[in-house]
Amino acid sequence: MPRLLTEKELRKAITEQSFIKNGIPANAEGVKYDFRMGSLILKAEFGRPVDTSKLTEQSSAALHVLPGEVVFVLTEESLDLPRNMVANLSPKRKLSHYGIMVLGGFCIDPLYQGRLLIGLYNFSSSPFPIIPGKKLIAAVFYELQEGELADFKKPDAAITDFPEDLVRLMQQYQPISHQSLAEQLKNISVELENLRRDFNNREDWFKRFQQGLEDQGKRINGLIDSLEKETKERKDTEREFRADLKSTYWAAAKLSAAVGAIGAIIIAVVLMVIKQWLLP
Repeated sequence: MPRLLTEKELRKAITEQSFIKNGIPANAEGVKYDFRMGSLILKAEFGRPVDTSKLTEQSSAALHVLPGEVVFVLTEESLDLPRNMVANLSPKRKLSHYGIMVLGGFCIDPLYQGRLLIGLYNFSSSPFPIIPGKKLIAAVFYELQEGELADFKKPDAAITDFPEDLVRLMQQYQPISHQSLAEQLKNISVELENLRRDFNNREDWFKRFQQGLEDQGKRINGLIDSLEKETKERKDTEREFRADLKSTYWAAAKLSAAVGAIGAIIIAVVLMVIKQWLLP
């Protein structure tokens, strides 16, 4: 069964720079050691690793893990675990009080070398300051017994910087804050309400338009009926006019014939009178 290392052994390891390097004895307490945030950070805003110790005091003070953002950091301390030692990590409880979730592996294998890579995710609505030297994560160390040892693979190189694949990922990373999500949901709700009102307005407009079409249809039908009636009346009047015209024509013809006969008689009488007047 693995043996848990105590405070005395941890402080000795720090003093001798054996498996805990660049540590401070004051951070060893009980059966754990508290790792500190280092100056190297990987934040999407910069797109590349940044050493905060090289920033101006004003720029360094302005560094935060924004709501909904993930920032990766490296610890100030580094490890050089022997073949018979493992470490288990646990985030500091106070971080959760600030709304910070620690991301990463929590078991350190034997023969591990280098700093600890830790992701800090802010699930609160307030920015969290990035302060190098702040306690982040606690580690407890176990010494394996002879029967628990195996052929553990030693890393090719100690981890001193951020992996390239993680850097590429962060270059494409776009944080989404809870506040932004809330605003987006609010905007969506407003848009849905506007759509509902617009739909109701369109529905009312459609009803009014449909009623207008029906009214116009009634008016058009009335005009068609009036035109048909007027056409019928015009046809009837035309027939009557033609009948009257025909009647008048025949009367005129008869009158003309009668006048012609009377004229002939009168002319004959006049000729007879003239003939008698001229004879001796």
